[in-house]
Amino acid sequence: MTERKRRPRGEAGVHWDERRQRFIATWTVGYDARGKQIVRKASGKTEAAALRELRKRVSDYEAGLVAGSEHYRVREAVEGWLAHGQARASEATRTKNGICARHT
Repeated sequence: MTERKRRPRGEAGVHWDERRQRFIATWTVGYDARGKQIVRKASGKTEAAALRELRKRVSDYEAGLVAGSEHYRVREAVEGWLAHGQARASEATRTKNGICARHT
């Protein structure tokens, strides 16, 4: 068995998950106001793949992107705007905009 070297401090940790049959990479990116760790995780079939995916997620976090935002659709944005963004619009305007939004 080959001896594994320790990764430098501040770099991600990688371990094998037997149940999932994948490598799991984890990285603590910071701490919240309560002192709880903010951890990003990624998985891959190889250690390198898991680390590549993790670096992507950490860079997205540092850029301020919300996890899961790649699944946010225009329809959801329009529905949110119709529900909360038209505070002073009349009911007729909301109805008209809702009809237009549903046909897009």
